[in-house]
Amino acid sequence: MSDSADRPDHAGPLAEQLRIKEAIIDGISDALMLLDAKTFEILEVNSAFLASYALTREQAVGKKCYEVTHHLSSPCSQAEIHSHCPLEESVSSGNMSLTEHIHQDSDGQDLYFEIATYPLKDATGQVAHIIHLSRDITERKYLESQLREKEKLNGILEIAGGASHEINQPLTVIISGLEQLVKRLEPSDSEHELAQMVLDHANRLREVSEKLAQITRYASTEYVPGKRIVDLDQSSGPESES
Repeated sequence: MSDSADRPDHAGPLAEQLRIKEAIIDGISDALMLLDAKTFEILEVNSAFLASYALTREQAVGKKCYEVTHHLSSPCSQAEIHSHCPLEESVSSGNMSLTEHIHQDSDGQDLYFEIATYPLKDATGQVAHIIHLSRDITERKYLESQLREKEKLNGILEIAGGASHEINQPLTVIISGLEQLVKRLEPSDSEHELAQMVLDHANRLREVSEKLAQITRYASTEYVPGKRIVDLDQSSGPESES
């Protein structure tokens, strides 16, 4: 007859192993979800995930991943956004999948994530669970956007500066000649009005050329429906104080 007092106490080691596993999961800086491969249900999350989405564990565990990350009622690939679902790819291929997604936090703000999913197979070799790791790349995306805007502006500045230089040289000669012509023609002369009109337009062109040379930022305006052009008045001159 066995005595329970003689049985080895596994509670201590098991509790320690569980504590270590939880510490490892929470020590991962990327947001982590453990998902049911068939139902998309969130089985476990780490602290980084809860911090990224400003949620409590109770608000996440038991929900579908797409409900929490996209505020959708169906999987990403089936919803209107038709987003690539790395979970489905990992289930079908049995391999890791990598993609980028736009998720929403609890306030509906867009967050950019690099997503990696890893399949976990059961004893029969079937994918039963998915480890879903997401890295917040929102700041990187913002910096990339800023860089693209800067490159766009630099391109505009180069084109505008070159155009202004090329226009100014012949335009100076044209305006000088027109000014001399207007002075020589009598106001009563039938060609005086025409010469003055051409001179006025030439001076207008010089103003445009000067604005091209003074572009400091990019601002556009609608030219015709569906087509925008650079707004010279908004783009040239000193930066306005916000």
